[in-house]
Amino acid sequence: MGPLSVKSNTGLVKRWIALFTCFTTRAVHLEMAENLSAENFSHVLRRFIARRGYPKLILSDNASQFQLVFKTVMEENANFLATKGMIWKNTIPRAPWGGGVYERLIGLTKKALRRAMGRKLLKEGELITLIVEIEGILNTRPLIVLI
Repeated sequence: MGPLSVKSNTGLVKRWIALFTCFTTRAVHLEMAENLSAENFSHVLRRFIARRGYPKLILSDNASQFQLVFKTVMEENANFLATKGMIWKNTIPRAPWGGGVYERLIGLTKKALRRAMGRKLLKEGELITLIVEIEGILNTRPLIVLI
């Protein structure tokens, strides 16, 4: 998700948000990424695994900018993923409904970001704090309608 502009000592920089979700419980994990490089995504994935454990399946968006990143990560980490029993799949090309599970969560995250940030420029530390707070809000929402 992104890019989001944040203030740094050198001026404005762009940051992205990686969204991970459990297909069973709909738990959300948000992680800030400095850029869309394969190396940076590898770090984001490693942070996610360190905090939440190894997922059995990773289903990712099939956007063109992700293809090179995932191909590179798969080539570098194929043995690592196989030893942990992880499977990595992409949605069908040109089929946004394939990611229906996580597209709704992206919308909720963007809505929360817009409400919290408005047009303000945040510092990087403030954005990280906001992302963690939004993650907490998304993880405490009810999964069914309470009557």
